[in-house]
Amino acid sequence: MRKWATTCAALLLAAASSGAWAAEEVKIGVMSDMAGPDSDMSGAGSVLAFIEAGSGVKPGITGKPQPFMFNLALQRMGLAPEEVLAVGDRLDTDILGGQRAGCRTAVVLSGVATQQEVDAWFPAPDLVIDNLSDLVSMMQV
Repeated sequence: MRKWATTCAALLLAAASSGAWAAEEVKIGVMSDMAGPDSDMSGAGSVLAFIEAGSGVKPGITGKPQPFMFNLALQRMGLAPEEVLAVGDRLDTDILGGQRAGCRTAVVLSGVATQQEVDAWFPAPDLVIDNLSDLVSMMQV
């Protein structure tokens, strides 16, 4: 895994420094988190920071919490943001991404987010549930 990541980073760095990318902003990042959900390992953001520092090219982020993928999914499904409930267990990616795309949001407390973090989050998610089974039960009513 490390060898693959190092090879990819080297290729991206070489392409960026050689001027192979004409665009001002290169869309190579899916997420910009600096640490993984359990903080025991680096997130994608640390690799992106390495590439940016070495190339001088700021990578564009297409994944959560940026609205790009949400908007693409909405477009492909033919839905308006207000018709969609974005569900996730991370406030800084899943919920923020849904909010930025204009969707209603539901945070699931069976994953990363805690009730304390949810209480401090602004704007608050539209729905707070303990687990996905609760959401399924609510939908069947």
